[in-house]
Amino acid sequence: MNTMKKYNSKLLSITGLALAGILFAASPVQADCDKFPTVPWWGNLDHERVASFVSRKHDGDWNPYIEKWSKQVDKLKGVHKRESSVFVRYKGKKVKIAGDALKNYIKLVEKRVTVVKCPAQNANYANFATAAGKKKKNKTK
Repeated sequence: MNTMKKYNSKLLSITGLALAGILFAASPVQADCDKFPTVPWWGNLDHERVASFVSRKHDGDWNPYIEKWSKQVDKLKGVHKRESSVFVRYKGKKVKIAGDALKNYIKLVEKRVTVVKCPAQNANYANFATAAGKKKKNKTK
């Protein structure tokens, strides 16, 4: 009988997780927000991964994440204006980005900033830390 209870408990847990995943994936937020641009060294970037990162690293506060990538755009534009280059790490190697490739990369980073603002403004994602089970800390000012 104990074996049957353990099996039912596991089955219920798996079913619950699957349903939560389906509901989260089918949320209107994903439909309303554009997808992140594909950049090889960014990996499989999606709204859930970014929301999880923001929850973990910034206690659910999207502003530092948005500011970081906005500053990145400004820095890249400065590099491009100086006709210089940047290096990124990809698969353990340094990859040089300059000229038209840098101009294109700037557009992709700008798109990332635009895309990340959508879930940041949406209540479902803004409260992701709470939904993921992480308690928000009360900040004293």
